[in-house]
Amino acid sequence: MKRLLAGMLLVLAPCVAQWDAPLVSRVVALGSDGRTVAPGSMIVITGDSLALTSASSEGTLAETLAGVKVEVAQGAVVRPVLLASVTPKRIVGLLPMGLTGTTGEVRFTHSLGMGKNSLRLAATAPAVSSYTETNGGRAIVWHADGSPANETDAPLVPGEEAILRVYGLGELKPSPSRDVLAKVEARVGSVAVEVTGAEASAT
Repeated sequence: MKRLLAGMLLVLAPCVAQWDAPLVSRVVALGSDGRTVAPGSMIVITGDSLALTSASSEGTLAETLAGVKVEVAQGAVVRPVLLASVTPKRIVGLLPMGLTGTTGEVRFTHSLGMGKNSLRLAATAPAVSSYTETNGGRAIVWHADGSPANETDAPLVPGEEAILRVYGLGELKPSPSRDVLAKVEARVGSVAVEVTGAEASAT
């Protein structure tokens, strides 16, 4: 019986050991090349063993996803990060509003342990939602009626209103005023674009 038990332990041990302790390698703003983030930024956490499986929130951000929970700590104040997707190597989530100062700590937990990394904060760190995770990627754009725009069968035309999702604009209470929007400059190539903000909101 002792020999059998020892043999079982030798077989099972490698299966348990294949899951390493969670490790966070970096935290960046989605759609940006830099590590500076702001309240309302969509962030990407990369590393190893960040989750046991892959899962998506399917359009509704969640505080816990596939057993993973992410928070931002500033001193004694801890706020949840709303999660869009998790994989063993990547977590995407929305930073909460109310963050102040220039530093913070992002923490995540799941059944195998916890990981953390520092955050560099700014009042604003604008990033346009795009099809890539770095600055300069092709922006995700919608027509004014909410239908997706693309260059093949549904292109934008000169003078048309369009909708873009922008993260990292900081605190907007309750929504951006005309005075604030007058300071926002947007361009498509070399052409200036008027920002109306009719549908803009804090998140």
